[in-house]
Amino acid sequence: KSIALELSQPLYRGGRTVNETQSAKEMVFAARARVTEVEQQVLLAAVTSHFDVVHAQEVTNLNANNEKVLARKLQATSDRFEVGELTSTDVFQAEARLADATASRIAAEGDLSISRARYHAIVGVFPTKLDFPSQESMPELFDLDTGRQLSMQRNPEIIAAAHYERAALYKISVAAGVLLPEVTLDTSIARAANPTTFTDEQDSFQIGLTGRIPLYQSGSEYAEVRELRMIAVQRRRELDTVRRQVEEDFLRTWEQLMTARARILSFKVSVTANEVALDGVNQEAEVGVRTILDVLDAEQELFEAKANFVRVRRDEAVATFKLLSISGGMTAANLNLPVEIYDPGQHYYLVKEKWIGFDEDNKGGSFFDMDFGDLLNKSSFLDFLD
Repeated sequence: KSIALELSQPLYRGGRTVNETQSAKEMVFAARARVTEVEQQVLLAAVTSHFDVVHAQEVTNLNANNEKVLARKLQATSDRFEVGELTSTDVFQAEARLADATASRIAAEGDLSISRARYHAIVGVFPTKLDFPSQESMPELFDLDTGRQLSMQRNPEIIAAAHYERAALYKISVAAGVLLPEVTLDTSIARAANPTTFTDEQDSFQIGLTGRIPLYQSGSEYAEVRELRMIAVQRRRELDTVRRQVEEDFLRTWEQLMTARARILSFKVSVTANEVALDGVNQEAEVGVRTILDVLDAEQELFEAKANFVRVRRDEAVATFKLLSISGGMTAANLNLPVEIYDPGQHYYLVKEKWIGFDEDNKGGSFFDMDFGDLLNKSSFLDFLD
């Protein structure tokens, strides 16, 4: 009878161990950037749905108010027709405008219901009365050059693509390491019972170095290295593509923001001017200088100016937060949201030195932190399999 314990520890594997570790780290960092990307997408979708609801609410209110105004206008026109001041044509014109306003109000209410449903799907609750935030509570923006530079440095899509490229480069070194020599430390301890008629026990201990030099293995290793080089080139091209797409997205959103801000100023003037014009047209209509159609046209122009003003306010707000997202700042931590902040690096630092085990208590550590006595209680292995 005999019992033996053999241990083998690689000392040199052609650099594969180091490069495999580095490649795995790069994949972890890429996944971490993807987490940030998803976080930004969720928050941007929530912000966009918020402003969509605000816009739909404002447009619905404008349509409802316009319908009431035109209903009163129709009644006044009918009364004046009864006394012979106006013709039936004036009544039909007012009635047609009221019907159009009613249809617009119904469509606006439908759009509001759709926006509320989308908000519920993203946020998880139906919105109450929402409003545009004050200018002071909006995120501070940067100039064009600073924003473009930040988007190239902090955009999570670019960060992830860069880590994927570095991981691919390390994988080339891993594959090339197969062509290099390997050195392994081998040890064995053995005990034999009654090995001969002259001894009851015999112990033996051996230690040595084993070297392995690859000569030729049908060329598959060289083919794999060539394949991985092409994959690394692909990752480089993907990184370049992502950078160009992010830059294009940033410039397009920047122009949308500048356009929205310029249109806000114009529509403010338009609303004020149309209010004054409507008041003047009403006064002129009372003395017979203007027709009912002129009054209805003035009402419609004021309504459209107010609706356009609400629309560009929504566009400005969404573009502002989209720029923040492109530059990597659309996160709960950066926005100081009153929520528990998820740190994607916490688990990595807890387990990066852990050789075995599942770290139930969030303490991290190494092999020596593994409590095998827990196998009889609530072991990490048993809990993992449950």
